Amino acid sequence: MSPDEGRISFYKLSNNGPSAPEIAVALSASRKTLDDAEWCQIDHAAIQNIGLAIDPKAGETPSQIVNAEHVDLVGLKLTSLNDLIVACLKSNKKHRLGMWEVAVEIEDAINAGRIDRDKIQPGLLRAIGDGGRPLRRARRAKELREAEAANAQTP
Repeated sequence: MSPDEGRISFYKLSNNGPSAPEIAVALSASRKTLDDAEWCQIDHAAIQNIGLAIDPKAGETPSQIVNAEHVDLVGLKLTSLNDLIVACLKSNKKHRLGMWEVAVEIEDAINAGRIDRDKIQPGLLRAIGDGGRPLRRARRAKELREAEAANAQTP
């Protein structure tokens, strides 16, 4: 956030763009250290009701697809920042990925070519590489969730 400019960074969701978890993972891949990822989704109408303008501006994650969905919300003042926080708190679309889940998703995004490995901080890559047992557990949990989802779709 640039309070002196009255801007805050956001990413828009569309049917053809990256999903909210993909955006969260790309943002996590921008960090220097491995950490949890938390986010909420706010409807476009709520942003308009707060009185903020949307200014498309390329993001700075290691994912070009995610960067294309970046916008700045402009016209931020103390009251509109408060309204934005309240909109997030009222959102029924709050999500969280634990640190090792983030590591698995970053690895998968690198392997799939969705994230540019060369743009990731060395410390973050080292943390993912040194993940050992917690990383293996998170990967196994993801595999089990995916298998359960596939089985649920089978008639």
